[in-house]
Amino acid sequence: QVHFSAFASVLDMAAQRAAKVAAHTIAVPSAVKGNFVYADRESLDVEDVREMVVQDARAATRPHDIHRDGFCMVSGVPTHVVDPYDKLEVERVYYKEVEELLKKKLGAKRVIPFDHIVRNKARLAEEVAATGNQSGSTPFLSGVASIVHNDYTVRSGYSRAKQLLTPHSTSETIEKALSGRFAIVNVWRPLATVVKDPLAMLSWELTQPEDVQTIKLVYTHREGEVYRVFPSDRHQWSYWSHMDPSEVLLFKTFDSETAPGVAQFALHSAFAMSGQSETPERQSIEVRTLVFFDDDAVDLAPAFRAPHLTPSPDSDSRVSLVERKIMPQVPVSTERSSRSFAALAEQSRTGPIRLLNASTATWEPVPTSTPQISLHASHDISPEGG
Repeated sequence: QVHFSAFASVLDMAAQRAAKVAAHTIAVPSAVKGNFVYADRESLDVEDVREMVVQDARAATRPHDIHRDGFCMVSGVPTHVVDPYDKLEVERVYYKEVEELLKKKLGAKRVIPFDHIVRNKARLAEEVAATGNQSGSTPFLSGVASIVHNDYTVRSGYSRAKQLLTPHSTSETIEKALSGRFAIVNVWRPLATVVKDPLAMLSWELTQPEDVQTIKLVYTHREGEVYRVFPSDRHQWSYWSHMDPSEVLLFKTFDSETAPGVAQFALHSAFAMSGQSETPERQSIEVRTLVFFDDDAVDLAPAFRAPHLTPSPDSDSRVSLVERKIMPQVPVSTERSSRSFAALAEQSRTGPIRLLNASTATWEPVPTSTPQISLHASHDISPEGG
């Protein structure tokens, strides 16, 4: 079991290491090789594993920018969390820290954390062995996700935001907020220095619509969509070697802004480095957030509470997910642009994303729009989806 009980000393050691890296007194390899698990074009049950060269972003000549590339790394980020496996402490302490970080780094006016996952494969295996099933394990505990994917599609990012906000605000207020600029941003932090299965990112400029395929996720109470990803010779991956708990990775999984030069998403994936040791397993925590950039959204949904922390089907999506489906997809222009991704959303549409109305026991459509996304990966697809 891993706690942040000695987090001050961990942060201090991390800061010392970062200073040595910056002063070039610690060697930083320019690249490593690793295996990436891509999707097969015909089956959900077949994987296409490719060995890729992964550049170490610490040696990059140009810092990565979340608005241009879709992701960035922030160093020297403290936290007061003691036990990252305590969901209520994470909500009470870490969610507020995440809000302040995104407001400061992105210029956001309103940040709403709505979900989090703690990844520790070894701890999960121990708890499942002790309880007999995953539902008896620590809430929101998962293994490393190692299939290249994205949490949302160009339409499900919008519908998920609407689903989340509907219980907490009026339709008029929600529509006004979603008509302005908003994004879904993941905040990823290691709980210990990463020596196995690090997280790799792909810049927006290297991504094409033909790289992705829509997967519908059917839960007991709602439907969502994610992207899985096909291999491409264009893909040139980057990662940060030996990330430690003082460092945080920010990446977009959706952005409604379609201006030229603004990243709509960043493909990302955990990968197995060639020659990596079997232990220690990677341990990390990630928080998904709705991020609003307009002044009108400052007071949006003031009483919001993440649905997975309340008694609801969202309290454990590992259990409420009942089916995954490959959605039909019509080929679109290979031109990389926001417009082509919007066309991908329209042409792959086979019906509205639906939400279960508990009072009438009927499935109702969620209005859709044409915002954008961010792709990533790890060992299994995290069952969230738009």
